[in-house]
Amino acid sequence: MNKLHDNSLNLLKHEIERVFGRPVISYRECLLLSEEIYEKTSFKISHNTLRRFFGLVKAEYRPSSSTIDILTKYCGFKSLDELIRKRAAAAQEYDRRPVQDFVNFIIKVFKHTPVKQLHDPTFSELVKYTIMFLQDYPAYMADFQKEIAKTKNGQDYYFEQFVNIDWLNSYFAEGIHHYLREKKNDSAQIYGHALLCIRAWLTDRPGDLKLHFEEITRYTLSPGMHPFIQGLYYAALILYADEVGMNISKIFWDAQQTHASISFLHEEFKCFPWFEYICGMALVLTQHFIESLYFLDIVEDYDNKQPDVFDKGFYETLLLLKSFALLKTGDCEEAKRLYQSVRTSQFYFLSKKFDTIFFLIVGKYFQKPNLRAEEQLERLLEETGFVKLRQLYESGKPTIGMLNSVVHKVI
Repeated sequence: MNKLHDNSLNLLKHEIERVFGRPVISYRECLLLSEEIYEKTSFKISHNTLRRFFGLVKAEYRPSSSTIDILTKYCGFKSLDELIRKRAAAAQEYDRRPVQDFVNFIIKVFKHTPVKQLHDPTFSELVKYTIMFLQDYPAYMADFQKEIAKTKNGQDYYFEQFVNIDWLNSYFAEGIHHYLREKKNDSAQIYGHALLCIRAWLTDRPGDLKLHFEEITRYTLSPGMHPFIQGLYYAALILYADEVGMNISKIFWDAQQTHASISFLHEEFKCFPWFEYICGMALVLTQHFIESLYFLDIVEDYDNKQPDVFDKGFYETLLLLKSFALLKTGDCEEAKRLYQSVRTSQFYFLSKKFDTIFFLIVGKYFQKPNLRAEEQLERLLEETGFVKLRQLYESGKPTIGMLNSVVHKVI
């Protein structure tokens, strides 16, 4: 009986860490988790209780039933029994016919629902929960994506507004190929091939990177394209230049000029710094940290006025990118402040694994060496296939003593 109870508690610990977004391995995680549990459930569990629950300090007694009830509520379940039952059911074989019927129904919804707005909150929620459902049934993803790639709603919402970074090396990349075959305009082709460039770089496939880079260069940017598309174009160029050892000075200069024109011509796109987001990310990935801060510093100037469908998790990604760039350019104090302000529970649901990898990479400089954190990093690298990120984890210490003013210069 005790063994069964221990297995149940281990399942609960794993679920808590999944919801929390990272392993609970120190006093600080227990403090943050205690705050989040209260925010989400309105019940308090002290950080010391959490330290005993996760084995960070010796516990003389098993956790109380009230503690377990609160923790399961934090994970979104009514009871520990419900958590065990649902996780066991998900692990078993499922009846394929009802799932197939439901997928066919969703495909019809994508084809026939009239959506007039570019950011429709109701349809966006439908897409979000469809993705979450199908992630539990990956066998149906191929047919689903192939069919909705032929629809305007599928192109405009599923593919263009829900970029699935965590599954970029899996079913989402396959879906992008369908999207590219169906939507032939310049903007769509740049978008699709640039995402596949990012995938190729992250997974260390230089041949694929060259192939999709060459496809991108067949098209020309136009001022009317969305800033995210234009940013993706330069991100792809930066990643390819890194792969072949090319100097990025000319690419960076062109990106600055394009960025300046976007700032003047596209007031309606200022709800979120999409260009800065993707260019800053590419520059951090390729370890051009000073250049990345040109874009990541600008992020703080935005009014933070997002449409209702915008997910605040993107700002957590930006905080991580800027923290790492500051760390690597010598501003360790500010880097630590930003790192400690990151709320892992707010990570965007389609980039949670990617963001957690970055959180662990940055955290290595601010937390004591921990075997569980390294094991989690290796597991995430294996799950995503983003093996190139290991070089960021293994990169050297920051250059101490660089002047802050250097960071803010326009290169």
